[in-house]
Amino acid sequence: RNENSATLSDNATRSDSRAPKASITKIEELETDPITPQFVLRVSPSLRPFIVNPKPGWSDIVRAADWIRTDLGISRHAWIEACATMGRITAAAAVAVIAAKSEEIDSAGGYLRGMTQRAREGTLHLSRSFYGLAERQQRTLT
Repeated sequence: RNENSATLSDNATRSDSRAPKASITKIEELETDPITPQFVLRVSPSLRPFIVNPKPGWSDIVRAADWIRTDLGISRHAWIEACATMGRITAAAAVAVIAAKSEEIDSAGGYLRGMTQRAREGTLHLSRSFYGLAERQQRTLT
């Protein structure tokens, strides 16, 4: 598989070998649907200004999420904790969801910490969030 077709769970488990062993099995079950960087940018367009690559990959999404997190009010500590727990790509995807829903969220840092905790518990399902955001966009266009 190429970088753009990796699933979030593939990247969550291989991104950070420091993740606690007990959580690795649960993190492997986080996502089974392939979410591409292009899909992330479609449902979370606020990341686009931080992307310079005309064909962005996951590394571009991670860099964009790291930049936009400060605008959202997400601390470096919360970002590092999310990356260590769920992997950099899944953490970046989580920040993309937060960015897309920023008007509805009072505390982006608290929201990311909640997502990080759900990742530890094996109950974080980012694909549902992304597909929900895509569906919401579709409804607003019609």
